Amino acid sequence: MSQHLTTTDILGATFDRCPLKVPIPERDGHVFVCRITASEREVWEGEYVGTDDKDPNTRGSFAWLTLCDEAGVQQFAEDKRQIASFAAMDCAFITRVFKAAYDHNGMDIEFDKKTAKNSEKTTPPDSGSS
Repeated sequence: MSQHLTTTDILGATFDRCPLKVPIPERDGHVFVCRITASEREVWEGEYVGTDDKDPNTRGSFAWLTLCDEAGVQQFAEDKRQIASFAAMDCAFITRVFKAAYDHNGMDIEFDKKTAKNSEKTTPPDSGSS
C-alpha cells in the first residue's frame, strides 16, 4: 500500500529530468530528451501554443527545449536563437524527437486538445460556389 505524501515529501523531492535515449536511425545515432518542470512547460506553452496558430516552430521548439545530455542537462533550452533553424530540419528527425519528448512529459491528451482547438480556428471556410 502506498503512503500519503506530505508537503515535506512533495517539496523536498529532487527533480529528476529522467533522460530518455531516443534512437535516430536517420542520423545513425541517438539523442536524449528530458522531462521538464511545470514552469518550463508554462513558458513554452505561452510562447508557442495557442498564441500564433501558424507558428512553424511549435514541435521544433519543444524538441529543442527537451534535448539533453546523458545526465539530463538540457543542451539548448537557454539559447532560443537557433530554434527556427532547428525546426526547419528534417521532419522525420524533429517528429521522432518531439514524439519521444511529448510522451516522456505526459503531454499527450492536453496538447492534442489544444492543437485540435487551434486547428479549428485556422480551418478556412468552405470555398464552394453560392
